[in-house]
Amino acid sequence: MASGAFQEVVRPYERVMVALPPCQSTGAVEFNRIFVSLASDFDGARVRLAIGKPGQWNVEDNLPVPAGRSVVRELQPGDEVASVIHEGGEPVAVLVEYQGL
Repeated sequence: MASGAFQEVVRPYERVMVALPPCQSTGAVEFNRIFVSLASDFDGARVRLAIGKPGQWNVEDNLPVPAGRSVVRELQPGDEVASVIHEGGEPVAVLVEYQGL
């Protein structure tokens, strides 16, 4: 079972789009569970997090990102993209972790 992770950094007032691996064996390469998490080294960051695909977005506005990595979302079948818009505070790291079958 192969697994892995990658990250992107979102600096203050920037937007980052992250293409997501397909979860639960829905793509050409079979992955099982996939997680997106947000991390910061200081309290006070806020972001807009949208996960999904056109027409089917799960949007969280003004989402606080505390110090550490406690904001974690598990992907659902059909999720294709994560969009993170930095709304204020410290830089934020977006970590994508995936588990192979």
